[in-house]
Amino acid sequence: MKRLVFSVQSISIQTLLSQPPHVIISFTGQATSTGWSLAELSSRFNNQHAAKDGIYEFDFVAEPPKEISLPVLTPIAASFELFPKPNDFKGVRIYAQSNFKEQMEISKAGVAGLDANTKRTPNEAIGYSESFSFDEAFQEAVKNLPASMPPYPDYLSSVVVIETGAVFGGIAGIRKLYVKVREL
Repeated sequence: MKRLVFSVQSISIQTLLSQPPHVIISFTGQATSTGWSLAELSSRFNNQHAAKDGIYEFDFVAEPPKEISLPVLTPIAASFELFPKPNDFKGVRIYAQSNFKEQMEISKAGVAGLDANTKRTPNEAIGYSESFSFDEAFQEAVKNLPASMPPYPDYLSSVVVIETGAVFGGIAGIRKLYVKVREL
């Protein structure tokens, strides 16, 4: 059974300009020992109705260790997608055992330097593996993403796989697995 983690350290909010728009909430914190897993946000609201101030509240929970663990504060992180973005959304408040943090939505676009009317060109890249290793192709694709300036030092980037496939044939006998990724 999941329990509250010890503390919330940071929160970032990214609003994606999809139709309908949605929100990616990335968060970090600390657990009281090693071995905590499956971190997530558990909503404190129903049917996407926030508090009257437009702040959506969550508990930062994770699965505690089932076996022997070391009693040291340990970093833990995850992301949560709020889809579709509620019309009254202004920010989030995340609770842990020892504290809570609040983060307001910074811009309508969720990306530094863009306004709500700017269309964002997605950052996409492809990676290949001749040994048909998904891990190898994925790591190469992430490495091939265009460099971007994070809006703040502890920004967590989100990447999704948008296509996987293979290339076969030709005189050279090409055989490669490919993975195409997009940075959110």
